[in-house]
Amino acid sequence: MNFYDLLVERTNEVGDKIFLRVDDRYFTYKNFLDDVRAESRRLNVDGKNYFIAADNFIEQAVKFFAAQALGRRPIILNRYNPPPPADSSDDDVIGVLSSGSSGPSKMFYRTFDSWATFFPIQNKIFGVEQNSSMFMHGSLSFTGNLNAFLATMSAGASIVTCTRLNARAWFELIDGCSTVYLIPKKLHLLTALKRSVKTVNTIFTGSQSVDERLRAELAERFSNARLIIYYGASELSFVTYKVLEGAVEANNVGRAFDGVSIEIRDGLIYVDTPWRASGLKTPYTVGDAGHLNGKGELIFDGRR
Repeated sequence: MNFYDLLVERTNEVGDKIFLRVDDRYFTYKNFLDDVRAESRRLNVDGKNYFIAADNFIEQAVKFFAAQALGRRPIILNRYNPPPPADSSDDDVIGVLSSGSSGPSKMFYRTFDSWATFFPIQNKIFGVEQNSSMFMHGSLSFTGNLNAFLATMSAGASIVTCTRLNARAWFELIDGCSTVYLIPKKLHLLTALKRSVKTVNTIFTGSQSVDERLRAELAERFSNARLIIYYGASELSFVTYKVLEGAVEANNVGRAFDGVSIEIRDGLIYVDTPWRASGLKTPYTVGDAGHLNGKGELIFDGRR
């Protein structure tokens, strides 16, 4: 089983439904699968890994699934020079890259189950179901975007995105969506306009802290939306989450997801999770510092 197989399953269930909207271009599940199959016939793949050096969202998505259709491991590059490959096994179906925020990007391999079996858990928390439509922005080379994209597809839901970095254009697309996934830096862009959207019921975000001002401004523009923050890593998937309601302790990123456990050793966050990159021994740390408060919630203290 791989993500192409999952796409085929969902297409058989909801084929005429809109799967992807990019600006004013629409793709039903059937349309998109037809494009994937056509691309798979054009691909010239030598070896197990298939590196995708494309900036275009649609091209990234189509080539990702086309490589899966051929039984290859797609790896969407965030830089055109791939990092040194890690050791892999026959069970690994994709490669993902770390953000590179604290050094060169690293490559990790993933089995299908290391993401797909967590999708029902994260979708329940983030409010993604078959009638959902999620707005997101950015390259699928970033693990958070790729994960959200595939998790939304796994629910038979719709994805909406924009090729421009423009808050006005984003609002036009978000109006009608039920879910928004953006990093805090991009959420700040939305607060520059005095717009109001009633359809959004969940905004989830990670990667950076969310301050009280941003919370208040998002609540003003998306009055029906819950704001959820999470802590995670490319190697470890989602680790903790918190619904921001009322007063919240600074840098509080909440409790562990079901099936995930956390411990603190010498001030570092160690995570034990079945939803991790291949070859990692747990408990594992990415070098992030933190501590647990009296409620067992994780307080993020930064990266060492």
